[in-house]
Amino acid sequence: MAGVTMLLTLIILSFVLATAIVAAGVVAFQIRLARDVTDSIAAIAAADAGAEWQLYNIRKGTTTAPTMVNGAVIITNITYGSPTILESLGTYRTAKRKFRLAF
Repeated sequence: MAGVTMLLTLIILSFVLATAIVAAGVVAFQIRLARDVTDSIAAIAAADAGAEWQLYNIRKGTTTAPTMVNGAVIITNITYGSPTILESLGTYRTAKRKFRLAF
């Protein structure tokens, strides 16, 4: 009887451990996903700021590039022609987002 009780206890504990491992994996995935979304939002904001700055620069002639307080990096490129193409790339940590405007 003691052997059966020990075996049943082992099976139940194995099931509980497997359930905990799966739950921890799901939570870790959700945390990673939330961080990626946050990084993506910062990269989009940087790309938008770069595009707005270049449009302002074209119209008003300023040369001071914007600085993102969160550490995001902005890279812009303008190809003059018909149409003129403005590309603005925002990078924050591992996220990169780009806007492309044609006018």
